[in-house]
Amino acid sequence: MNEKPFFKFRDDAVFCKVLEQEPDIAKKILVLAAGKEIEGLDMDHITIRRQEIVDPNLDARSIRFDVYMASSDFYADLEMQTSPEIYPLRSRFYISLNDADKLKKGDTFKKLPKAIIIFICTNDPFHKGYAKYLSKERLFADDDCTKDITDVTKYDAKYAKIYLNTKYQKDTEHQNVCEELANLLEYVETSVVKDSFTEKVDCQVKNVNKTEGDFLMTLHEKLQNERAEGVAEGRKQGIEQGTSKEKIATVKRMAKKNMPISDIAEFTDLSTDEVQKILNPIAK
Repeated sequence: MNEKPFFKFRDDAVFCKVLEQEPDIAKKILVLAAGKEIEGLDMDHITIRRQEIVDPNLDARSIRFDVYMASSDFYADLEMQTSPEIYPLRSRFYISLNDADKLKKGDTFKKLPKAIIIFICTNDPFHKGYAKYLSKERLFADDDCTKDITDVTKYDAKYAKIYLNTKYQKDTEHQNVCEELANLLEYVETSVVKDSFTEKVDCQVKNVNKTEGDFLMTLHEKLQNERAEGVAEGRKQGIEQGTSKEKIATVKRMAKKNMPISDIAEFTDLSTDEVQKILNPIAK
């Protein structure tokens, strides 16, 4: 009998499960990564949901946040990115679509909460070797962008994009994060435990592998099949391919293992109604 593979923290399903089951870990990562960006914000009433979907309409591309955190005055998205990506455009799309979902007809723009997008990247997103890159909107009074008047005008678009790099250069200049965050990035890259926080994360990773093994294995098989069929970006890119034969087979396979409808929907990019429609003939 083949031994089941061990899924690491950098694997999407494990990352989401760990942060859902241990909200304190999700909050700690947010605090370490965002730093000053969350100063003064409501950290006492945070709700955490994994695989949050924002779907504007049938013709537009939807998005699925890995770990979505929200409070009274901000929302944050924690993403594990293990493949090269056009990060600036992806993060722009994430924020714009989520903002549109936040406002109802008649609402003023003042109701928009602060937005924080955090990508934990296993490939250096900008190839400069830094552990952390921070992107915020600035205001300039000239075309050459030399007269920065952001601070003097108190200009604030209320968003921050943070890109963490697990392959940063290990020197004083490029390790521009605190030791605890540096240890976490190294853990994502190597699974080496260096402090009490990474030890806590590692324990949860092992627990998820133990208790959610069948679920993780089913996801692994699905991703392997998708790669074999040449699906270019897979589930994480949110590409809608319709209810294909492969998805139907995956739904049935997961159902036979008594997986919850919500989990089946989550990893087949289908709604719970679509999953139930596929399973109805089985029930009959």
